[in-house]
Amino acid sequence: MPKTYIDRTRRSLVFGGATLGGMAAAGCCSIPLSPQISGGCSPLPFPFLAGPEVLAAWAKPERFFDAHTHFFNAQDVPVAGFLTKSVAHSIKSENLRKLIIALAPVVEALANLAPTTEREHRELCRSSAKALHTLRAQSEDLDTEIDRRRDDMARELYKRILQEGDEIPRLFNEAVSRAKSRDINALRNQTTAFSEDFVREALRDGGSYRTSSKALISRRTSDMATEEAEAMSMKGALQFVGFMLAPRHHNLRTYIRRFSEHSPSLPLSGCFAAMVDFNYWLDCPAKASLMHDQVMVHEQLALLSRGFLMPLVAYNPWVDIKEGDASIKLVEKAVKEHGCVGVKIYPPMGFYAYGNAGSPIQSSEPRPDPVMLDKKLRTFYELCDDLGVPVMAHANESNGRDAAHDMLAGAKGWISLREQVGTLKGLRVNAGHFGGDDVHDSSDWTNDFVRLMSEPGGLRMYADLGYWERLLDKKPTQDNLAKILMAPLTGGTTADRVMYGSDWLMLSKEPGWETYGEGVAKVIRGLDPSGKISTKVLGGNVLECYGLTETSRRGAKGVGTFERLQKFHETNGLGWLKD
Repeated sequence: MPKTYIDRTRRSLVFGGATLGGMAAAGCCSIPLSPQISGGCSPLPFPFLAGPEVLAAWAKPERFFDAHTHFFNAQDVPVAGFLTKSVAHSIKSENLRKLIIALAPVVEALANLAPTTEREHRELCRSSAKALHTLRAQSEDLDTEIDRRRDDMARELYKRILQEGDEIPRLFNEAVSRAKSRDINALRNQTTAFSEDFVREALRDGGSYRTSSKALISRRTSDMATEEAEAMSMKGALQFVGFMLAPRHHNLRTYIRRFSEHSPSLPLSGCFAAMVDFNYWLDCPAKASLMHDQVMVHEQLALLSRGFLMPLVAYNPWVDIKEGDASIKLVEKAVKEHGCVGVKIYPPMGFYAYGNAGSPIQSSEPRPDPVMLDKKLRTFYELCDDLGVPVMAHANESNGRDAAHDMLAGAKGWISLREQVGTLKGLRVNAGHFGGDDVHDSSDWTNDFVRLMSEPGGLRMYADLGYWERLLDKKPTQDNLAKILMAPLTGGTTADRVMYGSDWLMLSKEPGWETYGEGVAKVIRGLDPSGKISTKVLGGNVLECYGLTETSRRGAKGVGTFERLQKFHETNGLGWLKD
């Protein structure tokens, strides 16, 4: 099998002058070669990723799900473009934004610390020998390995940061000094000097401050003074880098363990994990692992967690334009053969959900022909409708290539789809982030999506509460959500379409991210003492959205996700499915 060349000389990416996206648009990108992973594991390894926390959740009568997660690493995205554009450009804190941009070449240089899809797939397939141990012992062994690897990573990250110069240490030292000048208790014992121990603590504990290694309570930035919040957010950025450089299954284990410890009233039965494909939008395909190989790794994560992780393959219309419909062909294969339960798209990369031909964008970033974009997107939606799988889309004014691209994630494109494409029979769409918990300059995005939920047509809109940080402690946000959930829809209310989501690992930049599930659950349960709303929002609605109930809408041939997923997990069983 020919090898795919993955270019790791990422520091040659241009931060000024001609952009890499411009190079891609000019046709400088070569077509990617063959996938590195040819098949699944044989024999199938013992499902060791379904750790004791997951088994305990499955033993309970309730079913709670996280509708919005990610487990990619630095091999799966063009790192420089992702950090400097998607992550950094909309950060309000100037110092934090400078830090993310300064970290980009560091992460580029260390990208090979993150295992490739091929290497991780091989490691997962070799894990069958661990079946000799108890599940608890396997989880403890994995936790020990994760800590060891993160300590090694901290050492390499610290050395590389120093090699880049003094900007990153200076930004940290100044942030800590500003916080200590306010006599912040949590930072009194934090040395002002940036050190290897500082990096190690950040990678192990993230942005949350701990008084001891046994402490379980983390604080969010909303509980902090401005100076402390900035300092702790910088530590959170380092933790995010640590996850970017880690094996994907290590991140899954950390997600399971930390949320179980810090959000005990929301024992998760499963999560929906979306892959990402930013090819051509941020850089050439050689800068990221092939989507086919990402699918093969996520297939193993699903099997080895007995369906705790349920993957969503990414769809990229520019790939279809450049590579002869390669993306939509993979979508169909991933859904039919590899356990994927839905598809993720990312409009703020450079396209409206639909209606691009009549909607120019004021940006210097390159885009493909808008007419071709709409053509490919229409074919994609019709396929998902026929397969009976939902589409998750980023639906917040953030994470685009620039501010103009942030605006593409709103309801406008979905309104165009509903009005202009009459062939859809009941396409389910999850508006990831539900428009966001912030006020937008242009309109109230959340209510725009509520209106879409209430209008007839071939589009059935859902939404998740991923990364709604203000919901946890801002009463106006809580009051607004309470009002929204009561909005009438045909046969019910908006509470029938809203789902809990975290947007982890993007959430991992936030201090105290481990308590997010607990905080959201508390707010939702407080809105309705009867428990009807919380039962829907924290678990029931996601099963309806993804077609995972026996009464869910089926695809065009009478086969839906429920039947496909049961068949996919027939060897080990679908762990959360009740008898």
